[in-house]
Amino acid sequence: EPLFRSIYTTYTAPMFKQAKIQTEVIITERRGHAKEIILTRDDLLDFNAIVIVSGDGIHYEVINGLIARRDWTRAIKIPLGAIPGGSGNSLVCSLLHLANEPFTPTCASFSCTKGRSAPLDILSVHTSTETLYGFLSLTWGLFADIDIKSES
Repeated sequence: EPLFRSIYTTYTAPMFKQAKIQTEVIITERRGHAKEIILTRDDLLDFNAIVIVSGDGIHYEVINGLIARRDWTRAIKIPLGAIPGGSGNSLVCSLLHLANEPFTPTCASFSCTKGRSAPLDILSVHTSTETLYGFLSLTWGLFADIDIKSES
């Protein structure tokens, strides 16, 4: 069973049920799928929040999808919840630290049920062909090359 599904089933779903939070669960199927979903949902503005059980990659896709929408000025205001469930969980780690909470799926789920929110600075990178948006950090290909070489 994938990590995200186990975390959602064990920690998040029971807590949301207890808090009487209605959910629609969507499982992404491929890279770029989360962005595609965000771009194509006509009812997106009807949701009170988007809670992501995954790592930083899905958050990246969702943020880029929100900003790419025609109604982005309203869509970007939808609160994002973060539950650690991926290989890189820097965003949720930072949010839990900000809330003085331990880095656990239980604490992240509980923070979402309480509706805790914090503003998130978004960075933009403009190239000759596209604009990309991100959060927390920006690295260049050279760093990945150095990291790969240091492991050999």
